[in-house]
Amino acid sequence: MKILFVGAYGFFEPLSLLSLATLAKSKNYDCDYIDVKLERNFYQKVEQINPDIIGYSLTTGRHKFYQQVNLKLKEKTDFISIFGGAHCTFFPEFIYEKGVDVVFRGESELALLELLDCIKNNKDYTGIPNTWIKKDSKIYKNSIRHLNENLDDLPVLDRSFIDKYPSYKYKRYRIAMSGRGCPYRCTYCFNNNYNTLYKDKGSIIRRRSPEHFVKELKITKDNYLTKQFFICDDIFVLDKEWLREFSELYKQDIRIPFTIGARANLIDEEIVVLLKEAGCRKVLFGIESGNDNLRNNLLKRNMSKEQIINASLLFKKHGILTGSFNIIGLPDESIENVFETIQINIDAKISFSYSCVYQPYPNTELGKYSMEKQYFDGNYDEIPLSFHMSESVINSKDIKKILRLSCFFSFCISAPVFIPLVKQLIKLPLYGVYKLFYIFYKAFINFVLLRELTIKEVFRDIIATRKSLKKIYYD
Repeated sequence: MKILFVGAYGFFEPLSLLSLATLAKSKNYDCDYIDVKLERNFYQKVEQINPDIIGYSLTTGRHKFYQQVNLKLKEKTDFISIFGGAHCTFFPEFIYEKGVDVVFRGESELALLELLDCIKNNKDYTGIPNTWIKKDSKIYKNSIRHLNENLDDLPVLDRSFIDKYPSYKYKRYRIAMSGRGCPYRCTYCFNNNYNTLYKDKGSIIRRRSPEHFVKELKITKDNYLTKQFFICDDIFVLDKEWLREFSELYKQDIRIPFTIGARANLIDEEIVVLLKEAGCRKVLFGIESGNDNLRNNLLKRNMSKEQIINASLLFKKHGILTGSFNIIGLPDESIENVFETIQINIDAKISFSYSCVYQPYPNTELGKYSMEKQYFDGNYDEIPLSFHMSESVINSKDIKKILRLSCFFSFCISAPVFIPLVKQLIKLPLYGVYKLFYIFYKAFINFVLLRELTIKEVFRDIIATRKSLKKIYYD
């Protein structure tokens, strides 16, 4: 039985698909990975492999693209299609779409193994927990299973599945994840509803042991041209004792820079020193909004401006770069509120910043609010592929100006003297021109300030992604 996992290149390695492929391979299943954007003759290659099962991981916005790819493949070969990821977890009704055979909700590892075992042994698979299944024109909606409490039971990630693609194989900036779960209930984030979905199903917060995690990092460092890691846990600094053990092991075995994500209200000097001694070069945390009402009442971030500013300045004191995530285009947000967000970044002396255009993802608290207040009509198919430099589905009075300002957001933080000029520029309908400015400015940040990408890597990525997503539909 052959299992094929399909992804679409997006700079970082597809951790969720690699995790599933690694686990299936460890149980002696024949697994492969193909990238829609990197494979020269994608559909012909899939036909050659002739898989029994094809798996995809979906986020809202990309769900329609993968559905179209799947339908095209269904015309050419016979297989069972399985879909997982955040979109399916919170919108399992995706099972009703044409060509969709199985939908995974929540964590998929154990469900996948059970499904594979049933198919291999010709057993009924319509009752597997964490799945909605379509079979013989009937839909089977199953319950959520208990969470996997011990992440060390999962095999160390096998990245060899994507080595066939130079854009992945020669990447210097690698991502990894040490744990799962977030205890906070921000209204825009899937974790809020995820925690509700798994209520009484085990501990939401789980962590690999420092030894197990560092083992994966060492294998990756020793076998690839790794120069830096991005540890992409929701919140890396939740457990100070775990952090102490990790810091010692990382200093001994890895000794290259790394980046983490953190919450400003959890930071103290001991944590900063531990991170610095281990080799942390950058810390990313969510500011999201500079307006107190939006940040704490609408988004439920529950942190003060003082906590945000003090955390950033503490990192700067110890020579660690700080990056911020910010959401613009929120329901109830005005253009003045966005400038408040710019100002708190300036006050916190943020080294570099990211602004994301808000998208009302399915079954999130803020998504429901957006529909109740008629900011959003509920058509998830209209949500863009990405929240970076994207259009907005939010209907608010200032949204056009806010989208134009998104192109200047980071620049305004780095060069506040130009804010009066930007306030005039965003009155002009030149969004396309401003997007070009954003692209060149971000290139400057990556090359000059962060020094994370080389010219060679950029050109390799441009060549690798030569096909547009639209072309894939009709290949």
